[in-house]
Amino acid sequence: MLCKLCKQEEAIKNSHVIPRFVSEWLKATSRLGGLRNVEQPNLRRQDATKIPLLCRKCENRLSRRGENPFAQNIFYPFNNDEGIKSFAYSDWLLYFVVLMNWRVGMRLLKAIRSEDAAVGSYFEMALSDWRNFLLDNPSGTNHYAYHLFFDSIYQCQEFIGSYYDEKYALQTISYALPYGKTRSAVYIKLPGMTLFTCVNPPEFGEWDNTRISTTGIVQSTKQRVTDQFFWECMRDDASNATHKMEAMSDKQKRELADKIKTTPPIWKIRQARSKKKKRP
Repeated sequence: MLCKLCKQEEAIKNSHVIPRFVSEWLKATSRLGGLRNVEQPNLRRQDATKIPLLCRKCENRLSRRGENPFAQNIFYPFNNDEGIKSFAYSDWLLYFVVLMNWRVGMRLLKAIRSEDAAVGSYFEMALSDWRNFLLDNPSGTNHYAYHLFFDSIYQCQEFIGSYYDEKYALQTISYALPYGKTRSAVYIKLPGMTLFTCVNPPEFGEWDNTRISTTGIVQSTKQRVTDQFFWECMRDDASNATHKMEAMSDKQKRELADKIKTTPPIWKIRQARSKKKKRP
């Protein structure tokens, strides 16, 4: 199978949908020492979902241009208890968000097409635009609204209820292509934060201090979201994760409960890791 991006080189079989640095960080800071997939809650995993998608050359280039800058400048500083709430960025952030959208879209497009062909066509158009952007070709990337929302410091329970808890806020990796009668979007949940892109229409809802462009500053403490479609997406995602994890076997639940009793809280694990990294 050829690489879905360059369409020239052979795709590797283990291309990540969510970047590896996210799953590696989760394992290092988890109270349980592994990952859980809501589709297979009884199985402890050592890595996130991988599919044949990119060739090695494209993997390396995309990592350098988008993933590494995002990890070093936003993901780690925000999640490692370093107290940083304001993040200056340049074109690498938009590149990372578009890359994430493209990966997720390529992973889920087939299912969306089978559910609703009209909605599928909107995502196909967006994926074409995003692919051209990633290849530095002319594209319609600026037709969409890209948002980075630091949900873990927001009062999300006021909007979606008890399904939103510490586990969902800080330990969840998930993604979807949510759509309704008049809207479609890309929803990507990472630890501590959420990426949300309006696809059709290209912009909707009320978002303050979340919009990503080519350069700027994003301040996590000054964000505000009142877009009901977004909150419905998060509510559905959080409740789905809760219900599927409840299907875990009684034996697994007991083992997890016992392990949690003997490990420090998440914030202490992450704080200790942050201090260790700061030592000369």
